[in-house]
Amino acid sequence: MFLSRNSRSRLIFRYVAGVLLLLVVVVMVRPLRNSLIPVWPRIWRDVSTLDIVRMYNVIHASTPLYFLPQPCSTSAQNPSGWDGELTAYLIAVSRDTATRRHSQQGLQDALQADRDFFLEPRHVQSEVASLRNVSAAVLLRASHTQRRADHWLSQSGERVAKYGRFRPLLTPADTQSAVTLLMTFDLACRAAGVTYFLTAGSLLGWYRHGGLIPWDDDLDVALNVQHAHRAWKILSCLPGLGLRVVGGAGAQWKLFYLTPGKAKGFPSVDIMLVTSDQRFVWSLVPFAFPKDMTFHYQNVVPLRSETFEGVRVLVPRLARAELARLYDAEQCVSPEYDHRRDVGLKAANVTHVPCAELTGMYTLRNV
Repeated sequence: MFLSRNSRSRLIFRYVAGVLLLLVVVVMVRPLRNSLIPVWPRIWRDVSTLDIVRMYNVIHASTPLYFLPQPCSTSAQNPSGWDGELTAYLIAVSRDTATRRHSQQGLQDALQADRDFFLEPRHVQSEVASLRNVSAAVLLRASHTQRRADHWLSQSGERVAKYGRFRPLLTPADTQSAVTLLMTFDLACRAAGVTYFLTAGSLLGWYRHGGLIPWDDDLDVALNVQHAHRAWKILSCLPGLGLRVVGGAGAQWKLFYLTPGKAKGFPSVDIMLVTSDQRFVWSLVPFAFPKDMTFHYQNVVPLRSETFEGVRVLVPRLARAELARLYDAEQCVSPEYDHRRDVGLKAANVTHVPCAELTGMYTLRNV
C-alpha cells in the first residue's frame, strides 16, 4: 500500500525533527558530546556547549577595535641612546600610572596580578639597566643550546632523520632579540599598569623549558581588553619598536623591532586581547577561539610572577592545570608555522615524538 504525499512528508518531517533533536541532546549533554564527537576540541571538553555559544556570541557581537596612530615624542638626539630613551619614556609612563591609581581614573583590572606588579618610577632605571645583563646571558645560553642540539644530532643519521625538525628555529642572536623584546614589553606593561600573561606556546615553553621552546620562533601573550587602548598608546610609542594590528577585528597585534634590512615583524611578540567573566577568560580573536585561548577564570587569577629566560613575566595562577587542557606537555611537536617566512607547514612536515626522546638534545623539566 502506498503512502500519500502528505503522509510521506509528515514521516520525513518527523524523521528530520527526530535527528535534529538527537543532535541537540548529543551536543548539550557534555559526557555524551565528548564521547560521540571525537574531533571536539580538547580545550572545550570540560566546557558546556551553552558557555561556548555564549563566548562565541560575545566575540561576534563585539565592536571591532580601532587604534589611531599616537603622537609620540622623540628623543633621537638623546646622547644616552636607546637605553636612555626607554628609561625616560617608562619613567613618564609610570608616573602617569601612579597618578591614575590614586585618582578617580583608577585602572580596572579583571585579571588581577601580584601587588608588586606595577613598575614604580624609582625602579625604572635599574630595570632597564638589567636588560643588557639578561640579554647577554640569553645569548650565551642560546649559543650553548644550539651547539648541544647540533652535536647530538650529528652523532647519527637516524637522529637527523627523526629529530631534525626539532633544531632551534631562531639563531642565538634572534633568541637574544626576542627575549629583549619580551622584557621591554613586560616593563612597558608594568609601567602602564596593563595586565597580560603568557599563553599558547610561550606558556608551554615556560613550563617545560623555562623559556622559549627551542624550536619555536615567536612569543605569545594575552592582554586584558579592558586595557587595550592604554596598552596601544604606550606600546606604540616604545623607542625603536613598531606595533601593528594583524587581524582579528583589532584584537591581535604584533610588537616588533623597527630594524632596516630585517623582515618586518620578526622576531615578534604576538599579542591577543582577551575578555573575561567570573567563569572564563577567552580570546577575542575569532580564529584563535577555541584552539588555544579559553581558560577557567579561577585558574588564571590572580596572575603570578615567574621567570622566563631570566625575564620576569606573568602566568596564570594554576598554569599547569590550564596547560593540561591545552596540550599534552609530554608530547613534543615540531614547528607548524614558520614566522620568519610567514607560512604554515604541511601536516606531513610536522613531527610528533615523546619529549623524553629529546632529553639528550635539550634540557627539559616537568617531563
